[in-house]
Amino acid sequence: MSQSVVHKMEASRLYRLAELIEEFASHHAPNPGQVANSWHESTVRQMEAELCHVYFVTENGKPSGKPIGMLSVYLMPHPWTGKIEIHEQIWFVTEEHRDFGAGLDLLRFLDEEAPRLGAERIIMTHLNNPTGDRLRKVLHRFGYQPLDINYYKEVN
Repeated sequence: MSQSVVHKMEASRLYRLAELIEEFASHHAPNPGQVANSWHESTVRQMEAELCHVYFVTENGKPSGKPIGMLSVYLMPHPWTGKIEIHEQIWFVTEEHRDFGAGLDLLRFLDEEAPRLGAERIIMTHLNNPTGDRLRKVLHRFGYQPLDINYYKEVN
């Protein structure tokens, strides 16, 4: 298993991740194309404001290659302490590439990148589904521990 090269995405080239976002959204939303468009628009604004960073890996390891995985994170101050936290928004690798370690390489990269970004904590999330059950074990191996349990309710 070779280590993936992680690249930082520029806001002007974020469109290159549209297929990944659509695949990610197809597991959770009835309209993945619309989700990808909305995500792109809001994430570009957040990146331009330096509130969001997006990292990606490609099939061939080159920045110009086909993206196969990504990690999108927000930087924000904790409301009580003011200390910078990284909040993971999307951590995703295409299904056909999950067995090659790209997802773990993205996570390792984030661990290395956090101090450079001035962060004192990384908050990772996962969905409450079978994939999330597997990720719970992976995150624990990387030193993460449970923080909160979130609940949601759709508002009509």
